[in-house]
Amino acid sequence: MHPLPFVIPAYATGERLFYGAGLKVYDLLAGELGIAPSRVLSREETFARLPGIRAEGLRGGVLYHDAQFDDAGLAVSLAKTLALLGGAPINYLKVVALQKGGLRALDLESGREHEIRAKVVINATGVFADEIRRLDEPSCEPMLAPSQGGNQCFLCIGQ
Repeated sequence: MHPLPFVIPAYATGERLFYGAGLKVYDLLAGELGIAPSRVLSREETFARLPGIRAEGLRGGVLYHDAQFDDAGLAVSLAKTLALLGGAPINYLKVVALQKGGLRALDLESGREHEIRAKVVINATGVFADEIRRLDEPSCEPMLAPSQGGNQCFLCIGQ
C-alpha cells in the first residue's frame, strides 16, 4: 500500500468547511485504519501543494489521504490461495451462462466456449457483478454503479 495525499481546492464560500467536515467523518469511519488525518489548508498552504492552481478566487483547500495498492498482486495471491484449496482460478474467460453445477464461458483468446463444472461459483467480478447476476435473474435490481476499468474475475471451487 502506498499513501497518497490529495488536495481539494476551495473557491466558493463554505467549500473548505463542507469538504473539511465530510473528510473528518471519513477519518472517523476509517478509525485506526486511516492513513493520516485530513485537515483544512489555508490559501498559502494550498498554493504550496498545488503550485499551478488558478489563484483567482482561491480560498484554501482540504488535504486528505487515501492509498494505492497492487490489485494485480492481490488477484494473483487470491488465485494461488484458491488453487491451494482445490479450486480452479480462470482467466481470459467471459461468463456467458450460469447453470446448475457450474457455468459456460467464452475463451476470449480462442473464441471457443467451455462448460466449467463446479460445486460453487463465486461472483468476484467487482463492478461487473450485476452483469453476472443478470445471467441468473435477468430482472434483478442493480446493486452497483459501475466505475471505469477493472476486469472480470470468477472463482470456481471444486471439479
